[in-house]
Amino acid sequence: NDNTTAEGTGGSTSAFTFIISLSSNDETFDLVVNTMDGTANSGSDYNALTNVMSSFTSGGVLNNTVVVTVNHDNMVEANETFTVELSGAPEGIIIADPSGLGTITNDDAAVVTLTGTTSQAEGTSFTFTATLNNPVQGGFNVAYTTNNGTATVADNDYTDNDGSLAFAGTAGESHTITVNTTTDIKVELNETFTVALGAITGAPAGVTTAGSPQIGNILND
Repeated sequence: NDNTTAEGTGGSTSAFTFIISLSSNDETFDLVVNTMDGTANSGSDYNALTNVMSSFTSGGVLNNTVVVTVNHDNMVEANETFTVELSGAPEGIIIADPSGLGTITNDDAAVVTLTGTTSQAEGTSFTFTATLNNPVQGGFNVAYTTNNGTATVADNDYTDNDGSLAFAGTAGESHTITVNTTTDIKVELNETFTVALGAITGAPAGVTTAGSPQIGNILND
């Protein structure tokens, strides 16, 4: 059989069970069981089986089970696969289906959190920080924008800064967004702009954003 199961969390392992089924129990014989990597890698994603014997006896059971242990982690990643392969059948024993597909479904999540709500005098640089909490396989990008509130680009209150943050996918990784404001001699009310995270690209499912938008409060001086 094939087996599709969630990877699991908690630093332990999950058991993926495969069943070897006979059409009759007339013979005594052994089959050899091995696992093969697909997109999942043995040692890190799951624990390989190498030349494991599955024994059947005349008059015995019609089904044997094979268990592959899959390792838990907290990395957001694409679903991954491995196969369980049967071989070594003696003459007269036909292996009708020699492989079972194991699909490890991702059940992890990661959040990019934006911080930096602040009040500063005009003419200073405002810094906002986007921080990733859990690892993400392969990295990804997050778009961001600065947007008018009562402060506007047209009135030269601040300099628009739209762009993208490139995350390598490391837990705890952070990137900063800088917004420059403009000094003037006008007496005016305190004014605000916002910084917002946008679309996530290149990441597997399970990566989201939080804390967005953040507000920059430009203080009249």
